[in-house]
Amino acid sequence: MARLPLYIQIANAVAKLISDGVLRPGERTPSLRAVCDQHRVSMSTAVQAFVELESRGLVEPQPKSGFFVKHPSPKTDLDLRPTPSACSHVGQPWQSPRQPV
Repeated sequence: MARLPLYIQIANAVAKLISDGVLRPGERTPSLRAVCDQHRVSMSTAVQAFVELESRGLVEPQPKSGFFVKHPSPKTDLDLRPTPSACSHVGQPWQSPRQPV
């Protein structure tokens, strides 16, 4: 079994802190320097880990302040089923939405 890259291992460790509630929304994550020292990795590896966390939507960078746990986006219970009026065009010839010039 192949080992995960170090930056993924670090990202997973921070993600677990977030999911376990150790790090809460709005709280500052460990600094990049602290991550480097704790995991004995280079700054570029630590940055990669936080870029990964950002791509997962778990953290957001604040310039000159570090990374913060992102507030979860509100979940909406949208009813995405089409309404009858939205389907009224079915079975009719296609018409361009453009207005004649």
